[in-house]
Amino acid sequence: MESRTILALLIGTLVAGAACPAAAKGAIRGPFVFDCVSEEPAELTVVFLGAQADRARLTYKGETVVARHALSADGALYTAKRVEFWNKGDDGVLEWRGEKAKCALDK
Repeated sequence: MESRTILALLIGTLVAGAACPAAAKGAIRGPFVFDCVSEEPAELTVVFLGAQADRARLTYKGETVVARHALSADGALYTAKRVEFWNKGDDGVLEWRGEKAKCALDK
């Protein structure tokens, strides 16, 4: 009887994982906090979404957008309506609704 219960729990866990792709390993990475400097300093919080990090949830000055990965010659570029975030390693450049900022990963 005990082995049936364990088997049922294992099957339930596998089914739940398949039904919820976000629960897959590597589907969510972060949050990463960047210190950004423009007219006034502010934090940018970045959470990479998807197994290939094809999207990023960006939160800046209380506003959140989900940006899509875009083609970049070097580093990673994420874009949404009137928002761009480019980063390579610990450095980044943010353009948020016309405001430009240089960013560095808060260690």
